[in-house]
Amino acid sequence: MIDAESRPWYDLRPRLTREQRKAVFKEIESSSSPSWRFWVLTFLSTAIAAYGLLANSTAVVVGAMLVAPLMGPIFGLALATVTGHAVLMKRSLIAEVFGVALAIGIGWLIGSMPLNMGATPEMQARIAPTLYDLLIAIFSGMAGAYASANSRVNAALPGVAISVALVPPLASCGLYLALGEYSASLGAFLLFTANFFAIQLASCGVYLVFNLGAEREVRRLGVGKFIVRFTPSLLGVVLMAWFLTGTLTRIIDDRRLQTQLVRELSEQFAKRTGGRLQGAPEIREENGALVVTAVALTPRPFEPTHIEEIEDRLCQACDRDVRLIVRSIQSRDADRDGIVFHTAGERLASEIAEEGRAVLGSARDSLVESLSKFEGASLTDLYRTQSNASLEFTAVVATPVPIGPESVAAMEEGLNRRLDAKSRLIVRSVLTRDANSERFIYDPVPEKAPRLTESEIALQKRVTEVIGRRMAVIPGAVVGEVQFEERASVVWVRVRIEAPEVVGPEAVRRIEQDLRQFVDPRLRLQARTVVSATATASGWNLGEIPTPEP
Repeated sequence: MIDAESRPWYDLRPRLTREQRKAVFKEIESSSSPSWRFWVLTFLSTAIAAYGLLANSTAVVVGAMLVAPLMGPIFGLALATVTGHAVLMKRSLIAEVFGVALAIGIGWLIGSMPLNMGATPEMQARIAPTLYDLLIAIFSGMAGAYASANSRVNAALPGVAISVALVPPLASCGLYLALGEYSASLGAFLLFTANFFAIQLASCGVYLVFNLGAEREVRRLGVGKFIVRFTPSLLGVVLMAWFLTGTLTRIIDDRRLQTQLVRELSEQFAKRTGGRLQGAPEIREENGALVVTAVALTPRPFEPTHIEEIEDRLCQACDRDVRLIVRSIQSRDADRDGIVFHTAGERLASEIAEEGRAVLGSARDSLVESLSKFEGASLTDLYRTQSNASLEFTAVVATPVPIGPESVAAMEEGLNRRLDAKSRLIVRSVLTRDANSERFIYDPVPEKAPRLTESEIALQKRVTEVIGRRMAVIPGAVVGEVQFEERASVVWVRVRIEAPEVVGPEAVRRIEQDLRQFVDPRLRLQARTVVSATATASGWNLGEIPTPEP
């Protein structure tokens, strides 16, 4: 017998009469039996919870907790563990196991229907349990067991049912199974498992305090064997606590990391371009490095050099390898006075850009005026580059004839007068031909070839004859245009030859010797061979159109 005088705490325990203990036992036994009432309530509560989760309605999910009967078998298991009642243990275990299976099955069935719109925030809230959930379940289990053992506080049981989640995690587990998201389904089932072990162990402690058969079992088995009964429950809670503590630590670390990244990115975005971080950055791990994707509202896109500098800062701040991806969304904040969103650097860049636009506009006006003197010419584009203290412009001009250096010099002079500054102009002529339905417009007038003197005509004829005799040995060779250029005491002969093979240096040397011997010793030859030839069925065509045979 327990000596009340030697244990002062003994008198502080709740005292139940024999009749009260029998009533408590009967009530718990009734709520933990696998009866039709139990199955109907399990079905209804799971259906309510599943549709409440899909509708993302917290109120509906709370209503499902009030109807759920799954806490009854857990109290039965706790009481059976304390009292050693094998029949109660068996009934409670059957009710809980098959009740869990029924709840998951109903959740899967509802999730498999075509009206399932996917995971909702209410579902997502039940897939990542932490140590907080385990502690809530422990205290809820203590409150529930106390209410079940004390008839005066039975009214608190609905509140206990709301405080701890049993059916909603199981419904989420089934819904995620239907969606094929097995990792999320396992997380929801883990939440139920943590709640189960925590409630069962906490209830055992309360029933021990209420002395619902505990003293009799201690006398029958001894303290050691009696304590062994609680090993599975205690081990389950310890394992859950260890695992969920790690989960909580990871969540805390992730939130700290995200807070650090948000602070650093916000500061760097504002400093570099006057930009702002839009929402929380997306973080994932890839090959041991953190890949951070951030969305920036910025007046101008981030350059790769900016991103590299920010990335280095993040690596130092987080003490980890970080790879940064910035998605720039160009935007400007303005009020009635103008742009609001500028840093000092951005404001200076804006002023420089405004000044540059004015200079470019003046340069464009000057060039358009100069080009009006050239028939068919038009300015298509104008670029400006700053080289030290001088200005340099590149003008792209569409024109039927190239614009020469003298014309560019005149245009450059007019440009300098307009800008009142020294500048350099480059004109890139893009040759174009405009046409209407009748003719080409702006066609240049062809230059008339200079008229040859009689002596020049005779020289050209003699040179052509000498070259022609040498080329006669090559079938299909034709002597084309012959030009002369006098340089000091040498007269260069440039000839174009069409032949099926290249006229090489040796052949040119022999032709040049003939020219110097039979025409003029001052002549030097340069032959350009165009490899081509024309043939007919009767032989090589040397430029004339053959007369058809009758």
